[in-house]
Amino acid sequence: MENDPNKDLANYTPFLQNKVGYVPFYELLLPLLEIIRQDKDWLKIKSMIREVPLYHAGDKAGIIINLFVEAILQFDHSQSEMQFLYNEIFDNQEGSKAEQIAAFAAVIRKHKQDPEKRQKLQLLLTKLKGNSTFLEIQKAIAFESNEKEFLSRINNLKKNFVINDQLDCEELVPLLIKHQLDPSFVVTKLSYDRWNQAVQTIGATYLLKHDTVLPFITKIKEIWPACPEREILVIVLRRAYLFNNFTTIDEIKDQLPFYIEDALQLGQQIYSSELFENAAGEKLLPSEFKFVLQMKQALEYEKQKNYVAYLKKLRQALKTSPNSSYMISKLKWQVAIQTTKQDKANQEFLMLGKQVKNQIMQLLLSGQSQAALPLVKQLAQLMPNDPETKGLLREVLKKQ
Repeated sequence: MENDPNKDLANYTPFLQNKVGYVPFYELLLPLLEIIRQDKDWLKIKSMIREVPLYHAGDKAGIIINLFVEAILQFDHSQSEMQFLYNEIFDNQEGSKAEQIAAFAAVIRKHKQDPEKRQKLQLLLTKLKGNSTFLEIQKAIAFESNEKEFLSRINNLKKNFVINDQLDCEELVPLLIKHQLDPSFVVTKLSYDRWNQAVQTIGATYLLKHDTVLPFITKIKEIWPACPEREILVIVLRRAYLFNNFTTIDEIKDQLPFYIEDALQLGQQIYSSELFENAAGEKLLPSEFKFVLQMKQALEYEKQKNYVAYLKKLRQALKTSPNSSYMISKLKWQVAIQTTKQDKANQEFLMLGKQVKNQIMQLLLSGQSQAALPLVKQLAQLMPNDPETKGLLREVLKKQ
């Protein structure tokens, strides 16, 4: 084989084509790594970093990289392993480099969300030697608290590095906005699919930071000139805010019109305005814009005090966007209270109360008492004399 490896491989392995190769190799390797991980033999995993042909991992790259980074973080002195892993991903000319870079960026972002790992990981990254856009971003992030150094590194990024779809923009764009810097130089270089993917990640992150969403939206509009990319981010953030189970009825009523206005403005930039003018056109729109139109119509019925039509339109909107269930439920509760003299609304209110009680019970049974707390508190305000609600409130408070 040393004389002519290709010839020998052709002669001796064709009958093993379904058993010899990188796909079956990784199918065997992944269960083995999982066993080692369960045994917490991090030293063995760390030593395997230099042996595994990562550039042939394909769609398994993210799993392997995540495990390697996890192992590296278990040790105090792992700079050489992190450097080796970085070089394999960014400097190796074989394999699917773009996929590996995207997977590495996603893994780093995931581990940095853990406060116990963030500082150590950031230190490892800043000590890496390399000339990639990803690394320059990570080094800029590390100097965020030093305004002068941070701005210097961002300017260097603008001048000397290529922005592309593998860029870890999920972390960079919010940071630029926080420092009142227009992120257009990053976003305009990304494909629509890549920006949409980043927006979903940013929205999910801010879903966990309820009180920071509205100030962040204000900053976005102050420093970033209007464009479709900006509006997509704003709409996703507004939706995350409104659909959050911690958002109160008053906050929903206050912010819902802004969400509708922003979404319709974006929709009319993308699609013919005629689609927004009648029911036939509405059916052709994507669910996001269909939902927004239905909510706009619902609010118009509410202004007219046509509560039967209002509740019907809310039910229709919920079918279009099931993720809006918390928001729709709260809007239904409010109108049910306002219309206690109407039999239909009373029945709706009682039915909703039962549904919410069941939801609270399910959360308690699954150990999610913290998530149940805002629901039971709001239900107690709406049904102060209901014995079942009082009992649920006591149970939830006990588990806090």
